[in-house]
Amino acid sequence: MPRTVPLDYLLITAAPAVELAALVDALAPLRLGLASAIPPAEDPVAARLAGRARVALGRIGLRETLGRVEATMVLEQHASPVMHGLSPEALARLLNGLDAAAQATLRAGTISIDAHFTVIEPDLSWALQWVGACLERLGAACGAIIFDPAAQRCQTPTQVGQGRAQGAIAQITLHNEVWGPEERWLHTHGLQKFGQPELELVGVPQSLVREGTSVLRVIAENLAMSDLGDLPALRAGMQVECEGAGLLLVRNAPSDNDHQAPCGRVRLVTAPALGAQAGQDATEVICAAALHAANTALAARDQTGAEGILDRVLAAVPDDPAAVMLKARALLARGQPQAALELGEYLTARRPGDGRGPYVCGLALLALGRFAEALGAFSRAVTIDPDDPAPFEARSRLYERLGRAQDAAADRARARMLRA
Repeated sequence: MPRTVPLDYLLITAAPAVELAALVDALAPLRLGLASAIPPAEDPVAARLAGRARVALGRIGLRETLGRVEATMVLEQHASPVMHGLSPEALARLLNGLDAAAQATLRAGTISIDAHFTVIEPDLSWALQWVGACLERLGAACGAIIFDPAAQRCQTPTQVGQGRAQGAIAQITLHNEVWGPEERWLHTHGLQKFGQPELELVGVPQSLVREGTSVLRVIAENLAMSDLGDLPALRAGMQVECEGAGLLLVRNAPSDNDHQAPCGRVRLVTAPALGAQAGQDATEVICAAALHAANTALAARDQTGAEGILDRVLAAVPDDPAAVMLKARALLARGQPQAALELGEYLTARRPGDGRGPYVCGLALLALGRFAEALGAFSRAVTIDPDDPAPFEARSRLYERLGRAQDAAADRARARMLRA
């Protein structure tokens, strides 16, 4: 049995008057289905003269030809602007992304169209396209701004039309708010349209907001495109695989009144190692996603792009061994072995139990022509982490340069065994 999904929108216009018949005529060319105009039960002029704060102007009923979507649109005239009484902070969020004319409409508009859609078709992508076409045409017909409560945003009819071409992700808004002095709270609004819980990442380092947003967007889009079954595709206790970046654990998230959602809200945190306690944030996975992007950039010889990503990771986690290694490789590729050596020494001091610090030092010393010191650094890396083939391979190449063929052969054999 397909589930019923309710979708609500509020259109606000500053037009002096809106005619029911004109709105029905505007919808007719779309051939969305059967539309009917129902006049108000009482005379709007008399109601305004009586001092009513809200005056009914009538309603429109719309039913898709095959009965997959039904809509009711209630028109009202308000004595004060529709958005009067909204807090300045909430209004500022809604105004974001609108030009000056659209902002003026939202602030001053006194006519509202409360549009309620009921989707009884499992193909939500198609249904949302239908709803979007209806909203775009209605908004254009009366110069309205469309408020989407589920996504917590306002759009012009043109923006709604552009979103229809972008697919499921256009139905979702990613919010970026303060979490701590140098941390952000990234969360979604709009996944409830797909019968899914809203998502959040907390404690995201300021320097990694771009990567955190990318991780959240991919997961949200995959959820929106999943089949709508009897249960949400994502529930507490499940894990989400982030390609090239590890696993995220799904946990229930507490919500204040402004962020509650019909299907709940879940927090994504880095999945803990076996037997370890789960943390509260996803910084480790976000860093891994950033390093994956940096590796991709380096492979494409985008040195500037890779170093920009690495600098953001190191701003968040200064002694991340993988980031330090990649940064050192980038510096060596640019002919800056001394800078790479300083990075290796810093990592060795901060993480004495990690073999990647001495390994980086060895690569930099080799580039500087300080072979004896490089050999010592590679040997320390091998001692600290005998299961890493990289220092064995580097040391084998150095042994060859030093004419120690037997030692070089032994290191190559060891590296091959570790990679097997």
